[in-house]
Amino acid sequence: MQDSGKILEMILESQEFYEFYSEFIAPSIDDEKDKSGDMRENYLQKVRSPECRMAILGIQGSGKSSLLNALLFQDEILPVAVEETTCIPTMIRRPYDGEEVGAEVHYLDGKVEEVPLKREFLAKIVDNKYNPSNIMGAAYVLCKMESALLKEGFVFVDLPGVGSLTEQNEETTMKFLKDTNVGIFLLRTVPPITQSEAGFIRIAWPMIQDSIFVQNLWKEESDDEIKSGMKHNEGVLAAIAEERGAQMPQNILPVNVSMALRASMDDNEELWTNAGAKELRKSIRQQIRGDFVNRLHQNTAAFFTNQIVRARRRIKERLQVLQSDHEQILEKFNEEKERYNEHKSELENKVISHCQEFRDRINDLKINWLPDELNESVKRVISKIEETAVENFKEEDFRQMVREEFSNVFQVTYKELREQLSKCASDYVDSLSATLQNMASLDSLFGDELYAGKKEKKDPNAASGWSIALSGGVAPLILTGPAGWSILGGSLLAGGIVRWISGATARKRILRGLRKAINDSKNKVKEDMLNEISVFFDSIVSSIQQTVHQELKYYEKELERIENLLNEEEENQEQLVIELEEKLKNSKDFIDFFARV
Repeated sequence: MQDSGKILEMILESQEFYEFYSEFIAPSIDDEKDKSGDMRENYLQKVRSPECRMAILGIQGSGKSSLLNALLFQDEILPVAVEETTCIPTMIRRPYDGEEVGAEVHYLDGKVEEVPLKREFLAKIVDNKYNPSNIMGAAYVLCKMESALLKEGFVFVDLPGVGSLTEQNEETTMKFLKDTNVGIFLLRTVPPITQSEAGFIRIAWPMIQDSIFVQNLWKEESDDEIKSGMKHNEGVLAAIAEERGAQMPQNILPVNVSMALRASMDDNEELWTNAGAKELRKSIRQQIRGDFVNRLHQNTAAFFTNQIVRARRRIKERLQVLQSDHEQILEKFNEEKERYNEHKSELENKVISHCQEFRDRINDLKINWLPDELNESVKRVISKIEETAVENFKEEDFRQMVREEFSNVFQVTYKELREQLSKCASDYVDSLSATLQNMASLDSLFGDELYAGKKEKKDPNAASGWSIALSGGVAPLILTGPAGWSILGGSLLAGGIVRWISGATARKRILRGLRKAINDSKNKVKEDMLNEISVFFDSIVSSIQQTVHQELKYYEKELERIENLLNEEEENQEQLVIELEEKLKNSKDFIDFFARV
């Protein structure tokens, strides 16, 4: 079978497709989608040089930045320290045409600042010591450099550590996962995967298309510790894979990151191999030839197939107009256009009404459901800890026990919240689409008049066009849920609890402060959850409104286009019909070619 990439290049580069695209597809693509230039050329460039985004994931201090220094920089360019380093994402890619090697700081307000690609400059932005809690308002840092892996199409992202000191850092990690193709999870040997790490992996793993698991080895660890840590990590991953429906990796790659960095800096191939870095680099390179590229090719084929189907519809409309009674069709068109204008006003009112119903249900969650659930969660946490002989715990063991209990209980609460929000949003989409499906569609307006041949009988159970459009805009928001709390379901805030009481050594003193500490944290949880619910509501409503606006805009553009078509007086109609029929035949060939991908 011919390579799918070669098939796509052959089609997109052909003169026949270029002419068809220029005449029938390019004029209809929304201006906002085409700001970056020729869509055909953009997709062609991606097919020729596919980019695979790889995120380095793991707990703070696991060696993520050191690993990237070894793989890409051959030096300690990304800041490495005992304290928390990466408080914002750092993206590393090859320079594009016309760009030079260097770094850019992209700020939340849209400002971009160029800085030298040197550690001392990057540290001022990405090191939490210099930029605590991201007080500088940086969104991310972009490093552009020459590297073998980067030239092959990889884009690496160094993300904040799981279990880091700030809530904002962990939220940032989850947001970047949405655009990640491959995740490299960096695990420790001592200690192996902890409860907090397991919670993060449980959520992040299914969100990523492909994953590589690396166990970092340190020179002071014994062989027994390495074997024990590997066995523990494999067991935890196997349990998570079965629970979450993820693909269990064939093996965890052991890599001595510190040794790999020394080998990279000294250009020592033997040391590089002994460190396990050669095998890791091989696994990374396999990704660009694997499922990632197949998905890119399939998405490209699907995009242009959809555009061609729309173009074929326009060609058929034009052919039918050329071969029909203009006056009769124009009269029908004007009647339906007037009916559309009447429906539009009704539509706007119903969208507002459905939005208010959605708001009422969300407010009910805030006022009634959430407080009751949080109170029950606090009771379960306190009850569990009160049953434990905490005086027999060492401080670190007690800290971990509180964190785990808090995480387990509030993760359940958060899961239930997500289910409630998803149900509300899904009902909102269903009720709104049920109203909108009565809206005249182009098929119902012009179907029998403009389309020759037998029409297919519509499936009464099939989703309406409006339902598909609305669900498509809202589904990602429903699936991912609020961004902040999806990370660990509450274990982050448990850190605040244990820090507050970690100085206590006696059971009486611990339990006396425990209730107040957990209730204080519950109030913080409630505040954060309420904020996330509001963000979720605003996102859903905004997405719905944007989808409705875009669909109506497209609808009205189609009305204008068909009206212009009906008012045209074509010369040489017979020759034009022959040419359009040939275009229709070519478009079918294009679809057949894309179907092979």
